[in-house]
Amino acid sequence: MESNVQDSQNPDPKPSSKQTQFTSITLSIPKHLPSFFIPPPQHPFPISKTHIQTLKIPSQISHLSLISSTPISRFASKSSLSAYPCHNPLNFNPTRPTDPSRAAGIRRVSVVWFRSDLRVLDNESLNTANNESLTVLPVFCFDPSEFSNSVSGFDKTGPNRASFLIESVSDLRNSLRAKGSDLVVRIGKPETVLRELVKEVGAEAIYVHREVANDEVKAEGKIENALKDEGVEVKDDTCTKGFPTGAISTLLNYLGRNL
Repeated sequence: MESNVQDSQNPDPKPSSKQTQFTSITLSIPKHLPSFFIPPPQHPFPISKTHIQTLKIPSQISHLSLISSTPISRFASKSSLSAYPCHNPLNFNPTRPTDPSRAAGIRRVSVVWFRSDLRVLDNESLNTANNESLTVLPVFCFDPSEFSNSVSGFDKTGPNRASFLIESVSDLRNSLRAKGSDLVVRIGKPETVLRELVKEVGAEAIYVHREVANDEVKAEGKIENALKDEGVEVKDDTCTKGFPTGAISTLLNYLGRNL
């Protein structure tokens, strides 16, 4: 993931809507971001500490197409979105039709929103999206509110937890790349980020692992409301405290037979 540092003396002109989109990260988040996650930018001029006021991370949405100024069509085929789909998915069905016109019930483009479940091998949302879609776009969103102070004045996300989260996201990206895919990383409110993203790529559904905590449940409600007008379905795996109900039943049956 590339990063650019904005020169406070000569700020870059405001990019037009046709150019690559960027998302700014204020110092409230980068104070916990390790250097290996944001590689040092390549600049022809020396960078002093005074320059590091705002980090800008490319949204990477331009990599989904050939950086064309034309918005990606909702009816884009798999080949036109070949940068980030799971080319070698874990549960790949070789008989799955590749022609959208003959793929009854198969979505053309789906987004998988990674949250706290950053696995690949047994990720219910990822596997389901892959089985039901021609193209899968994995996304992780850093919510700035999670890096702010709580009502009591303490950090919601301390340095150790933030470091672990960044390492986990980095590992997730590497795991997806090993499958011929990649991970789009955005910073912002999930309801805003995901709405813009699904419109940009023409996604028909978002697959997500449901959470049980109050704040996470509220965030899910905001996502559903934001995407309702876009006609985008929010698909969630049915979970109980982070485990699919099928796995719970299997575990209980196993324990009943062996205890």
